[in-house]
Amino acid sequence: MQALSTAVAPLVEYLRQHPRAGADLVEQCRALPAIERALLDAFGVRVTAPDFTRQVQTRTSPALLERLLRRILDQWEQLGQREPHWSVLTHAEYYQERLDSATLANFYNTGRIEAGRLALLRDCFNLTPPGSDLIDFGCGVGRIATHLLEQGYRVLGVDISAGNLSAARQHLQAAGHSFTTLHLRDMAALDALPRASVVFSYGTLQHNPPPVQRYLLARLLRQLRPGGIALFQLPTYQPGYRFEVASYLADPPRTLMEMHCLPMSAVLATLRGAGMALLDVQQDDWTGGDFQSHSFLAVKPDEAAASDPPRPFSQSFSQSFSRPSPNPSHSGSSASAPSA
Repeated sequence: MQALSTAVAPLVEYLRQHPRAGADLVEQCRALPAIERALLDAFGVRVTAPDFTRQVQTRTSPALLERLLRRILDQWEQLGQREPHWSVLTHAEYYQERLDSATLANFYNTGRIEAGRLALLRDCFNLTPPGSDLIDFGCGVGRIATHLLEQGYRVLGVDISAGNLSAARQHLQAAGHSFTTLHLRDMAALDALPRASVVFSYGTLQHNPPPVQRYLLARLLRQLRPGGIALFQLPTYQPGYRFEVASYLADPPRTLMEMHCLPMSAVLATLRGAGMALLDVQQDDWTGGDFQSHSFLAVKPDEAAASDPPRPFSQSFSQSFSRPSPNPSHSGSSASAPSA
């Protein structure tokens, strides 16, 4: 083993600097377990396999889904009580001890970006939802809901954190808005979701393990009426990211918010399974770091919508919106299963 380690040391160094270049090598090594272990275990090198989907488990049993969600619930109950605003936009100025009226006003003003994205996409694609009822999944402290309400939507705010929901109600009621909330205590709470014309979620699904993300997305899309619109964001790739339910649950629970990916193939399969027509996918900068995050726009077709195709999408749109400034390493959303 020592001789092998010495012989492949230059190769290992190259793979450290160029991780994706090792994809073909890993595939060949699968036929030679001893060499693969020497590369991946003895040197601590783990290269990106060519099929990211194979590395990420996206389905599991209902019982394990509950256990996964419970872990995230415990994290966000603490975050929502201690740092509700920072948990949504992770920048130091939003710590509770530093919040003043001007900083708080700036915090809520950033929600115009995502709410404006929904308005612009509706216009670009000539979309008219069948009603004004909107599910804001991962509403957090109401940062985006404030502006969705101003656009005339009737908003149901869903979140996993009771603390964040309390802050949202307080802020929106003070602003004179009528705002209904749903606390996602467990998967059974999803049964209380009403039918909706719009499903909206930014900065939320990413905090849930992949099987939870996939299940939540499917349940949300199920609630859309024919002609309804879904606009949501999540990371679809990160170099080296892997997820396996048994290994995750075997590790000690984490106290800080988590970041996870849902592979693009799983997102597209979930949309197809819900009968959705995908209109647009755009890479965004919501997560920061080396995550690849995407925004998805989809519609649940009906006969009227099929006879009135959307207008071509303007390429300039992708340059007109970016993540709220300041740009932290990621944006939290308290429902983990939600927040924004």
